[in-house]
Amino acid sequence: MTHTTMLTDILQLHFAGWHLARIKCLAYLMVALFKVKTVNLTQLATASPALNFFRSLPVSTYCTLHNARLVCGHMLWVTGMRLPSGDYLIIVSDDQSDTVMEEYQRRWEIELVNWELKSGLGLGQHQVSGDEKRSENSIGVAVPAYLFLLRACHHEITPGQSWRIFQLQHALQLRAITNQVEHNVKVKMAKGRKAA
Repeated sequence: MTHTTMLTDILQLHFAGWHLARIKCLAYLMVALFKVKTVNLTQLATASPALNFFRSLPVSTYCTLHNARLVCGHMLWVTGMRLPSGDYLIIVSDDQSDTVMEEYQRRWEIELVNWELKSGLGLGQHQVSGDEKRSENSIGVAVPAYLFLLRACHHEITPGQSWRIFQLQHALQLRAITNQVEHNVKVKMAKGRKAA
């Protein structure tokens, strides 16, 4: 087992929501740093040259570091920006072009839709193998669930604003729990009146 594989396994425990490719990239970068220099992770988190570079940028403005960095035999470019939330978006890519950030932003929307379909609706969790009928049934469960969620929570969607499946699910769960509690209280009150 290589150092990168071990580090990937450890990082997966701490970054459960991350895609495996991102975790592996982080592991490769960490291993490369350790090979070049002994690194204190606290210093790395607070005093990264790239982070300091991006910290000086105006919010929502992105920039690419001037020179590529050699990481595990690959020349990689670092592009990043400071987000309005105060966090940093740093993209490591083998592409030097100025469109990396725009491509990432377009791809991120696709990733969010895939994540919602898989995590929110369970698409892809069913055992479908290669049988075409089973694949149809898998989608046949997820699509009606999605349509039901849209119909039941349509009032939660504000026209012109983005929304997520998880927001609708949460609203539906909250409404179901509230209705159940109200029903239980009414039943207990009715029993209390009959007893009195």
